[in-house]
Amino acid sequence: MLALAALALSCAKEIDQNSAVGGKKVTISVGLSDAEGTKVSLTEASDKKSMSLAWEASDAISINGETFTIKEGFSTHEAEFEGNAPSGDSYTIIYPGKYSSAEAFNARSYVSQTQTGNSSTAHLEYNAMLSGVTEYATPKFDPDWASDKGGSLTQNGILQLRLQLPENASSASSVVLSASRAIFPTTNAGTELTKDYTLALTDVTLPANKILEAYLMVSAAGVTIQDGDELTLAVDTPEGVFLRKVVLQAQTWTGGNQYTLQLKVQEDNVFEISTVDDLLEFRDGVNSGSLVWQKVTAKLMNDIDCSSVSSWTPIGNGTFTPVESGTVSATWEEPAFKGTFDGQNHAIKNLHMEGTPETYKPYGLFGLLYGATVKNLVLGAESGDMGALIATPQERMDAGAVAGAAFGATVQNVTNYFPMTIPANSSANRVSMGMVGYVYGDATSGPSTIIGLDNYGKVNATQSPTNTGNGLTSVQVAGIAGFGNSGAGAIVNEIKYSTNYAKVDANTARSAGVLAAANTRTNLTACANRGVIDNTYSGDSRIGGITVILGSGSTLSDCHNYAKVTASSSSANIGGLVCLLNAPSSLVTDCSNEGEVSSAAASYLGGIAANVSEGTITLCVNTGNVTGVAYVGGIAGRLGNGSGWVYINKCRSDATITSTTDASSCAGGIVGQMRGGVLNTCSAKGTVVAAGYDVGGIVGQMYCNQSSGDSSGRQYVYDCLSAADVTTTRASGSANLGGVVGRIIRKNDKNNTGQYMAVDNCIGLNQTLTATLNYVGAFAGNVTASVKTNYQNVRVRNCISLVEDSNYHATGTANTGGFVGALPYGLMYYDFYVVSNNTQNIDATYGDVSNLTKSDAATLTSTSFCEEHSARAIKYFLNVNEVRYASSGWVIPDGVSYPVPSTLAALGSEYYK
Repeated sequence: MLALAALALSCAKEIDQNSAVGGKKVTISVGLSDAEGTKVSLTEASDKKSMSLAWEASDAISINGETFTIKEGFSTHEAEFEGNAPSGDSYTIIYPGKYSSAEAFNARSYVSQTQTGNSSTAHLEYNAMLSGVTEYATPKFDPDWASDKGGSLTQNGILQLRLQLPENASSASSVVLSASRAIFPTTNAGTELTKDYTLALTDVTLPANKILEAYLMVSAAGVTIQDGDELTLAVDTPEGVFLRKVVLQAQTWTGGNQYTLQLKVQEDNVFEISTVDDLLEFRDGVNSGSLVWQKVTAKLMNDIDCSSVSSWTPIGNGTFTPVESGTVSATWEEPAFKGTFDGQNHAIKNLHMEGTPETYKPYGLFGLLYGATVKNLVLGAESGDMGALIATPQERMDAGAVAGAAFGATVQNVTNYFPMTIPANSSANRVSMGMVGYVYGDATSGPSTIIGLDNYGKVNATQSPTNTGNGLTSVQVAGIAGFGNSGAGAIVNEIKYSTNYAKVDANTARSAGVLAAANTRTNLTACANRGVIDNTYSGDSRIGGITVILGSGSTLSDCHNYAKVTASSSSANIGGLVCLLNAPSSLVTDCSNEGEVSSAAASYLGGIAANVSEGTITLCVNTGNVTGVAYVGGIAGRLGNGSGWVYINKCRSDATITSTTDASSCAGGIVGQMRGGVLNTCSAKGTVVAAGYDVGGIVGQMYCNQSSGDSSGRQYVYDCLSAADVTTTRASGSANLGGVVGRIIRKNDKNNTGQYMAVDNCIGLNQTLTATLNYVGAFAGNVTASVKTNYQNVRVRNCISLVEDSNYHATGTANTGGFVGALPYGLMYYDFYVVSNNTQNIDATYGDVSNLTKSDAATLTSTSFCEEHSARAIKYFLNVNEVRYASSGWVIPDGVSYPVPSTLAALGSEYYK
């Protein structure tokens, strides 16, 4: 180890210090020794062992606070500096001149250093201070010179690292020296010590020999090492963190010198956890901020009993500050766990995690996971385990039995038995809880992946009375995860193959089985809920069997609910799979619900979704009974909001759909109320029963009430089939009951000729229809444009009702018909029916009733009729939001004697009998 070449300052022109006046411009000529090499900004000498100094154009020196700058015409080893003559008879001379005082020099920090490129020394900076010397005209940065002049010299040093990495290592992003005790001064003052020195590396690609050459500046206070001190060198690479541990002998690294460590750094960074003490050591190591711990591969070697742990601080006890919408990235602060935790299918038992975490401090076994992996772990046991997660929020909080927040992290193959509880609290802001509280990713971290999680731990949560929000500010809980969000448009989080088996008892605004909120760009695939969801919140609440909300860029695919979903609030919305879809890119596909969806007080309930403002539902099946006050449907309670884009395609329901109110019930085998969008190739079986009106086998009510010129609210229903029995028990007023559509009503838009409300190519099949009131039709109860001049924009075309007389029980004194109960204004043509009752009220002056034909079932199911019907169907279409929707034609499936769309036949011929 060779000493750093001293910076020698010599005088080429004598200055009479006694005659110099403070503030007067003076020039001093400063020289360097003849050592070869360039300025140790600090740069290596050719032998790669020592450093040498040479002047640069940016150099400056501070003398008693006066800055002396280098003059033009300097050479490698000699230069003149000019500045105001310093006052006083004792001098503090500092290089570089940016440190204008001893305090500034001493405060110079060495905690965070960065090297760009392998072998580069461009980041190194020589620091030296002559203190209390009696002369400034001929100073030398030399301890003997300083002593002769009645002062002292302080200067920093350099540690050269030549590290041999494994053959598979490709690059490096940081190197850390971690001592067994605090030995490294954080500043030149040396008053504070740290265990770790960290050097960040950028643009470091390893050469063929895999030698990393790195340089660290060492404090001017030096480093004092005792016998037995252990030093761990850790290098972070894409292939993992590699280590080398060495035990040192007593020595001192003196400021002003260069030292070299040349080692092989090839050990895997693995820590084995066999006892609860090991677990605590691991936790405390991660929370110390040490790279060695934060990026360790920790392995659970056996089950761990944590009964002795009286209080719990999460592993990775940092902060996480998300932005819940848009593409603004979240922020976070250390410490975070960034490595791999492999439970090896062992269990952590009897860990009682109870706390009141500070705002933005994620809480759980792990707090913040950043780019980490947690896998193959069991929390608790099926019985007899006393472990639990009990997290009481102060304001914002993310809590999870596994982790409070996953930031670009993976949680895989974890089973949880710990009950998860949010007790009564005073938080007025967003709170989330599940096995993972917040699932997040951005362009830097990449997405988070939650895969293969099973939850058996009961979820119990309470929302603060001061928190009245049902959106981003609410308490949001589910068995698997609380909140999903992405900070970048191309980053999509994944939650896969995960199942909740536990009951979710929530007195909160949002609760679900798997994920409380897929707020943005979060996909759920092959997930299931088997736990009853019971929401008792008294305010606006949103409940879903799988998730509450599918926001922008979020999807639900191959997901299934098997359990009851219920709520007690009259302001609740409840979906068997999802409560709300509210973005054009929201998608539910290949999913099913078998669980009962019910509420004695709430409106907007659906077997698949409660309220669909925008988005798509396709290839979904509901067999769970749906019961609510109003706006109740086998697939969706309400479709569209008058302006949003909605598409339901190839879905079916076989269930009992019940509306319990005597007011506007809007109950349908597929959709309760439709206010915009497209519904095609759907089929309903089972029963639709309402205490009120607007009741249909497919749609209860198609409704549009927009101002003149508004282009929203277009609705199209085509290629749908109803085999559902439809009944209203309403005792007075109107029924508005139809085998396919209860009522089509269009208001206040007489000048908008671009808005169509259309029903094409649909069938009502072998249904029992029952009502004692008026406005009952075997196909539609009441069809009206409300405005005479706009009747052309309401149409029912190329449709068939095959309801037999014996199944038609419409006993009202007026407006009951074999096809339609009443048609004040609208178009109805190429429509066919078999019911003998033909008292339908049609205003021929303002309605086209071409080919509204009564016939017999044999004629309507003949081959020739089907061919004609199919030929017409293919010609019909409607453009909605610049998309063309058209029928694919009709065929008679094998074994089925009714004309049905070919796409419906694929669902199984037995469905229509």
